[in-house]
Amino acid sequence: MKKKNPLYIVNPENNVVEPATGKFDLLIKKYNLQGLLDFLSNLFSLLFEQVNSYPMMKALFELFDRILKRVHLLANFGI
Repeated sequence: MKKKNPLYIVNPENNVVEPATGKFDLLIKKYNLQGLLDFLSNLFSLLFEQVNSYPMMKALFELFDRILKRVHLLANFGI
């Protein structure tokens, strides 16, 4: 079933029109954030692999929570 109002992004680098599956995907493609998301994913994977004790895990989760709170704060202000 086709959506009534699909989202599309025009990539200015190569003038290709790409469909977006949702608002989050639209923002990622519009601001070319895929590289940043891949970097953060790899960084957190590396950090989680290094956890070998409960205090280290707790510190990592606190860091992760602080980052998510800042992202949430930026999202609330529309930045």
